[in-house]
Amino acid sequence: MRIDRLTVAIRPRKPWEAADLGVRLLQDSRTAVMRLWCALMIPLVAALVWLEHSTGRLIGLFVLWWLKPLLDYAVLWVLSRAVFGEKVTLGASLAAIPGFFGKGLLGALTLRRFSLSRAYVLPVRLLEDLTGPAQDERIRLMRHQQTGRARWLIQIYMAAEMSVFFGLLSLLVWMSPAFQDIKVVSDFLEAQAGDWKRDVLVLIYGLTITLVEPFYVAAGFMLYLNRRTDLEAWDIEIAFRRLAERISPAGRD
Repeated sequence: MRIDRLTVAIRPRKPWEAADLGVRLLQDSRTAVMRLWCALMIPLVAALVWLEHSTGRLIGLFVLWWLKPLLDYAVLWVLSRAVFGEKVTLGASLAAIPGFFGKGLLGALTLRRFSLSRAYVLPVRLLEDLTGPAQDERIRLMRHQQTGRARWLIQIYMAAEMSVFFGLLSLLVWMSPAFQDIKVVSDFLEAQAGDWKRDVLVLIYGLTITLVEPFYVAAGFMLYLNRRTDLEAWDIEIAFRRLAERISPAGRD
């Protein structure tokens, strides 16, 4: 990794500060991230609405939740380029998706789907060229005395996701003809497949994930970079590199 090309200041940070830096990184890269996100989310939501209508089964919300790791991989792929100042196109981002399966995506959708550290561990699987025991050992090292931080991160964003979802759902009450009629919410929650209310519910959850999940991935990514800074003394390495550049003959010229 060319740490001298990183666009963020490298120094040890408190966990909350590192997570906040991830939010800033996402803000700076929002165009590339949202372009890829919408290219995946819009067809996915449309397909789930159609599937509920055609099968008569209430599966839209569950499938959206289950496929969040796929979206996480896509967001991290863009952010891992943006942190080095690289501009990525939508075509390049979409072309990278098939390669995610060789980087642990299948496991993220099955055995590890309920992991409470997925955003923190994901960069190891996607960005580091490790497999088998070497990858397992690397993850153990990254998790050492850090698991609690990764878990409180997902708890914060789970609470945020629930708040946003029910906040958006409460707008239905405000917009209902019978102002503040709470029965409107229950009508949507109890709607069956094929009912337009169910379609709106899937759309609301899709919007909720859009507003929350990318920030969770970005925060986890910066926790990962912060941990590597501690383990590998990146800040010291960069300081020595800059010193070497200043005292080199080329630097004196």
